[in-house]
Amino acid sequence: MPADRSSLSGQGQTVCVTGAGGFIASWIVNFLLEKGYSVRGTVRNPADPKNSHLMELEGAQERLTLCKADLLDYESLQEAIQGCDGEKMMEPAVTGTKNVMTAAAEAKVRRVVLTSSIGAVYMDPNRSPDVVVDESCWSDLEYCKNTKNLYCYGKTVAEQGAWDLAKKKGVDLVVVNPMMVIGPLLQPTVSGSIMHILKYLTGAVKTYANAVQGYVHVRDVALAHIVVFETPSASGRYICYERMLHRGETVCVTGAGGFIASWIVKLLLEKGYSVKGTVRNPVDPKNSHLMELEGAQERLTLCKADLLDYESLQEAIQGCDGVFHTASPVIEDPEKMMEPAVTGTKNVMTAAAEAKVRRVVLTSSIGAVYMDPNRSPDVIVDESCWSDLDSSLSGQGHTVCVTGAGGFIASWIVKLLLEKGYSVRGTVRNPADPKNSHLMELEGAQERLTLCKADLLDYESLKEAIQGCDGVFHTASPVIEDPEKMMEPAVTGTKNVMTAAAEAKVRRVVLTSSIGAVYMDPNRSPDVVVDESCWSDLEYCKNTKNLYCYGKTVAEHSAWDLAKKKGVDLVVVNPVVVLGPLLQPTVNASIMHILKYLNGAVKTYANAVQGYVHVRDVALAHIVVFETPSASGRYICSERMLHRGEVVEILAKFFPEYPIPTKCSDEKNPRKQPYKFTNQKIKDLGIKFIPVKQCLYETVKSLQENGQLPIPKQVEDSTVCVTGAGGFIASWIVKLLLEKGYSVKGTVRNPGDPKNSHLMELEGAQERLTLCKADLLDYESLQEAIQGCDGVFHTASPVTDDPEQMVEPAVNGTKNVIMAAAEAKVRRVVFTSSIGTVYMDPNRSPDVVVDESCWSDLEFCKSTKNWYCYGKTVAEQDAWDVARKKGVDLVVVNPVLVIGPLLQPTVNASTIHILKYLTGSVKTYANSVQAYVHVRDVALAHILVFETPSASGRYICSERMLHRGEVVEILAKFFPEYPIPTKCSDEKNPRKQPYKLTNQKIKDLGIEFTPVKQCLYETVKSLQEKDHLSISKQAEDSVKNH
Repeated sequence: MPADRSSLSGQGQTVCVTGAGGFIASWIVNFLLEKGYSVRGTVRNPADPKNSHLMELEGAQERLTLCKADLLDYESLQEAIQGCDGEKMMEPAVTGTKNVMTAAAEAKVRRVVLTSSIGAVYMDPNRSPDVVVDESCWSDLEYCKNTKNLYCYGKTVAEQGAWDLAKKKGVDLVVVNPMMVIGPLLQPTVSGSIMHILKYLTGAVKTYANAVQGYVHVRDVALAHIVVFETPSASGRYICYERMLHRGETVCVTGAGGFIASWIVKLLLEKGYSVKGTVRNPVDPKNSHLMELEGAQERLTLCKADLLDYESLQEAIQGCDGVFHTASPVIEDPEKMMEPAVTGTKNVMTAAAEAKVRRVVLTSSIGAVYMDPNRSPDVIVDESCWSDLDSSLSGQGHTVCVTGAGGFIASWIVKLLLEKGYSVRGTVRNPADPKNSHLMELEGAQERLTLCKADLLDYESLKEAIQGCDGVFHTASPVIEDPEKMMEPAVTGTKNVMTAAAEAKVRRVVLTSSIGAVYMDPNRSPDVVVDESCWSDLEYCKNTKNLYCYGKTVAEHSAWDLAKKKGVDLVVVNPVVVLGPLLQPTVNASIMHILKYLNGAVKTYANAVQGYVHVRDVALAHIVVFETPSASGRYICSERMLHRGEVVEILAKFFPEYPIPTKCSDEKNPRKQPYKFTNQKIKDLGIKFIPVKQCLYETVKSLQENGQLPIPKQVEDSTVCVTGAGGFIASWIVKLLLEKGYSVKGTVRNPGDPKNSHLMELEGAQERLTLCKADLLDYESLQEAIQGCDGVFHTASPVTDDPEQMVEPAVNGTKNVIMAAAEAKVRRVVFTSSIGTVYMDPNRSPDVVVDESCWSDLEFCKSTKNWYCYGKTVAEQDAWDVARKKGVDLVVVNPVLVIGPLLQPTVNASTIHILKYLTGSVKTYANSVQAYVHVRDVALAHILVFETPSASGRYICSERMLHRGEVVEILAKFFPEYPIPTKCSDEKNPRKQPYKLTNQKIKDLGIEFTPVKQCLYETVKSLQEKDHLSISKQAEDSVKNH
């Protein structure tokens, strides 16, 4: 049972606490009252002022009764205990304990908890020093008598008597044996154990005893009593202590201002030691932190000493019980390193021997253990191993190249290489790109990292970067869906790297491949264990359109072929899905796999299995295979396989505050089973994998720390405003906000209008949705609606062909919203703009990818009379201007054509675009292209950019582009019963081609778009359900027959 004081498990139960006014007993009473128990506390005199603190405890007036009773007066105890469920006791006498036990048996209490003492446990002169004292130990009564330790004698006799009586009377007895109990006093008098501390502070004693003592906090002791009372399985005795402390040894710590040494000093002071810390200069500001440590003013002395000055060390160590020798500078020059490391240690040891200290603890390093190239990979490195002095290698003096240095895995490889002392050349496309800035912030980067401008397809740039290097870590390989764009950098780039490495005569190339080059083989038996000898089947990869695995496999094959031809020593690492903390500012593909489960972007998890591994382990594996002469071939890098269901279960356990999916997308079929694989080969090189649970935890914490995943706050207390709440997109934003627990103010022109009635039918609307009468052109009404809100979602903007009606509400209304938001000091405004403000530019080259930096040309919009795009563009530009002037944090969502299920009763303009193809109102489709997106994805995008602290600027929201001909083909396939057009209105000209558009920025926040086919299907079904589209008799009959 967890020790939770807040759960009210005591309601309806009455217990008795004997000697209630005592130190421990007062705390037991306090906690029992907090947990809802009714308490009878026995005291000699309820009116005695020393017991008055009890009636001041919370709940005491209602549930505490002080009973006049004496341990030696059986009748008074019997009266106090009668009717109790259990008892908590603290007793000074043997006879008193017997009386309590007898009265408890007669009252048939459920359990008695006896406060005994460690004094009944540890006083045994015949116990070997190697024996661990536990609850089975008892103090030796003869020894207690002979040494006149009457406290331990009395406690032991009383406890043994209690156990005897418990057996005879059938009482369920549990005993708590605390050590020295200290902590805050509830009672007005000072208890014996607290006096032990007080005398050191008042000057009452001038010396401390050469003795050790166990200590424990009174709260913990009190809580222990209650836990053993409430836990049915609790039985026997329970020793209760936090740690043992000596009353005051003196020790010396050399190099006290260092990293490890400072912590040693801190912990020694906390344990009560007096410390002499050697430093070169006690008044140097870099040592000032030591004197700020708790206890330093009283028990820390900084001694001026140098490792090479024996006299100074001798003086510092004299009179100490022990020495912690940590001082040893890390210097790149071996000649400067040797003298302080060796001669200094000799001086410390000699001075310690002369001072006859009890023990010396030396801080060495793993570097003195594992550097042995002759050690078999099967040997487990332990404390018996020593580094080989003649062959120890480190990165110092070596230069290596890491391609694609700004990537997820590569950044970690760079980090670990720098930590090991290597000089690193990292290739990136643009060294000045902010997404690479994290590299120069790594420890050692300013001195030993050079970012080289290079491209995988530019051989000369690679050759220049690799020239003069001892080794190459080739990690650069983009993940691109387009096979033509994938193959060239994956295959040709790898060839270029291998050729440049061969020319530079590097010692070894380590290639980052993938498990995707290993396991994709449909002909492999389920009984076969996947290892480094396995290869993915290229034909199967092509047939299943798994272009990532295809590209990785071809690239790795090519690398091996070139390595043989060029005589390059190649080693390959094949990681599974790589997780862990991000060093780079952007979210990579493998992390996106986790992010989408946390931000609500997906509602189900796949029926699939996946191998997972920590990014640090992958980076370390690269370096280990580079540095180990015997390493060869391929190395699978994986901690373990998990089903996606297991992944979401782990995430939900660690982070229950997120909307993590609980359902599988494929519940009809059995759960997929993991294939068998082995990671033994890389483990034989010493890699010890970080558990996958820790990988997942650190991944999420990193996303939170980097601002890519909002830390959920209690949205129950958060109020936001949605303008034009009855609209298509806005209704969905309101719906999702209510589902997340927000309180929502929705502005509408008329709250009583039936077209807004659907809003109050949403889940949570009755409790947390307020419809506010407001108009975009009425500043006062907007001001009133937005006041007191944390954020604003501004979606209201009518769609009309009349420029006068369009521009005024679109521009002036937006200004009013931004100004009212600024006055209300909201945290963020999310503005619903449109793709119409982005793509209308006749001067844009067809090769340009439309992204958030693009703007529509206002003159072109006017000349073509596209007032929708004109109004939206002017409104958005004005919104940015007003936001800057007013200091408002503005983020803009630019959706394409939005379709999907209707919440509102009326058909909006974007849905009419689909409806007209189904009703027969149009006979042909236009020769044009259009991008589409699901309304739920758009609404979710609004909430994500509101909640994500790092979100900024504009976000294009689009699933994909379709020609109108493709749209009608999809509709006809799903709904053949409708008169869907089959002819284009412009069959003379070639079919229009889609422009290039990217949605990567919003995908980086974790949005996973609903496929456009599903959008179209759900749109039509919604139109049918809301009677905007009749269901043909043929379709009705089909439904009935099924």
